[in-house]
Amino acid sequence: MGKNKKSTVNQNTNDLTVYKVGAAFALLVLSLLALGRILNVYATGSTFDVVYRASQTVWTLCVILCAASVAAFIVLRKKSIRKVFPYVFVLSLLAGVTALDLRYFWTEHATALYMLHAAVYCLYIIFCLYRSEFFCFSLAAVFAGFSFYFYSKGLGMNARTAIIAIVTALVLAAVALLANRAAKSKGSVKLFGKTVKVFPAKFSATALYVACTVLGCCLVACLVLGSALFAYYCMFAAIAIEFIGAVYYTFQLK
Repeated sequence: MGKNKKSTVNQNTNDLTVYKVGAAFALLVLSLLALGRILNVYATGSTFDVVYRASQTVWTLCVILCAASVAAFIVLRKKSIRKVFPYVFVLSLLAGVTALDLRYFWTEHATALYMLHAAVYCLYIIFCLYRSEFFCFSLAAVFAGFSFYFYSKGLGMNARTAIIAIVTALVLAAVALLANRAAKSKGSVKLFGKTVKVFPAKFSATALYVACTVLGCCLVACLVLGSALFAYYCMFAAIAIEFIGAVYYTFQLK
């Protein structure tokens, strides 16, 4: 009886994962198609004002939704309801960032917006299908890849360069530190006085260390050299690291 119950629970979990991944993939396709349509409308003089005015409303509404979802997640205690609010927060944040960028930069960052939407949904799919360390691995690669992409458009001694470097360095440091702390406690870390299981007990932190070190060295080299061409090559290095991680963690699933 116990084995049958456990088998049923595992089957339900697997089915739910399939639904989540399918929904994420469908939303990814719809998101990219909608973004492409919006950019086409935005690039047309006669319909430019429509998107320009709507972007203000959208990002303002998204800020409200983000704040409301955080408040509801903290206040409400029913787990089945609380599970909804992280999705509301992430989707609202994604839509808000897109609208804000369209408002102030028009279609200048069109490629980056496509990459952003693809990255968010792909990270969620990775979160559903793979072990948690690959999600952290991918998070580091995505942040570094975006940094190299923006640097490849032109690197200068300005606030944007500094902010991108600081955010990326913090993400890489956070992933490496998380791996270090978890490795000492069989995959667990202490957050706000509570022990939280973030990785499997027998996970290897080496892959995370290597990825963060290589990406960090590329970031430093970009800043020192100040070469947009070098940053362009580093962007492909980040993509290559992600593919290597995908192969490595796929074999870890066995």
